[in-house]
Amino acid sequence: MKKHINKIIFLLVVSMCLLTFAACNANNAVAESTTVKQEAKTENISATEGSESTTLTEDVSEETTLEDIKATTEASSEIETETETESETETETAYIIDDDEIFFGEYPQKIKADDVQITDTVDERGYYLGSDGAYYAKVTATPFEDLYKFSNNQKVVAGQEYYFKVEPIRWIIVQTDGETALLICGFILENAVFGGNDHNYERSDIRAYLNSEFYNTAFNEYQQSLINTVTVDNSNKTTAHPDIPTMCKDTEDKIFLPAFSEITNEQYGFEDAGTKDMYRIKLTTDYARAVGAWMYYKTDGYYGSGAWLTRTPNTPNANWIYGVHRDGTLYSHVKNDESYLGIIPMMQISLK
Repeated sequence: MKKHINKIIFLLVVSMCLLTFAACNANNAVAESTTVKQEAKTENISATEGSESTTLTEDVSEETTLEDIKATTEASSEIETETETESETETETAYIIDDDEIFFGEYPQKIKADDVQITDTVDERGYYLGSDGAYYAKVTATPFEDLYKFSNNQKVVAGQEYYFKVEPIRWIIVQTDGETALLICGFILENAVFGGNDHNYERSDIRAYLNSEFYNTAFNEYQQSLINTVTVDNSNKTTAHPDIPTMCKDTEDKIFLPAFSEITNEQYGFEDAGTKDMYRIKLTTDYARAVGAWMYYKTDGYYGSGAWLTRTPNTPNANWIYGVHRDGTLYSHVKNDESYLGIIPMMQISLK
């Protein structure tokens, strides 16, 4: 009997051990399964986070690059990189070519539209920012005559303040070899005095003005780098009177007034001096009308056209130079101290 009881007890102990072992294995399996699932989930999350982290890193890298570029622009140690970046942008906007015309530089021209408001923001040139995003020059009108009107048919009133929109300057390409272009201005931008004590272009006030104030106002730094310094022919052969003894020597200029020989040159598209040449007819801008340029105000086909200066002496008389009349003919009775004639600059630029 005792042996049977001991056997039963033994079997019960063995059964309990087996059950305990099985339970332990089951728990381990569940734990392992849970661990695997958690690890898989962790891996998935890590992969997702890694993907997001990569995207964010790339975004940050782009932002950093932009910041670096901005920092480079300001850093003197990276001037070369800055110049290359700016040059690429400026090359695209330095000028716009349209057939035989080119828009290059900018100058006050058209009267402000009524719906444009002028702000207090002034740039380094003294121009005021308008509500349309453009800049405007403020002028107190001093018209040559009180019969003038702006292009919007508004009368030009002496002593009244006006604002004129700073716009791209239109030039006519008179000669090009594909790498450079010789240009003549398409409009009378303003009036000026030839100046000096005689008709010597080298010593004239207008030459100094064109290569200093006008040059620095009308063109930005990059555009200035495209304007070539050229030898300006001031010899006797540039006039209709080659026996004039008072012609000046040649000059080295970036901006210059046209010569008689240039604006009667058939290769440039012009006709002889006595012809009413439409290519020599130049309209005055609104700005020019306000600051004192003479304009033709009769409505017989030449309304708004003006008279303008050349750099060429007409006679041995010390004060006479050639001018261009409203109808495109050249005339000789222009004194070097007259202030109402317009300026039509010429220059040569590099095409890049």
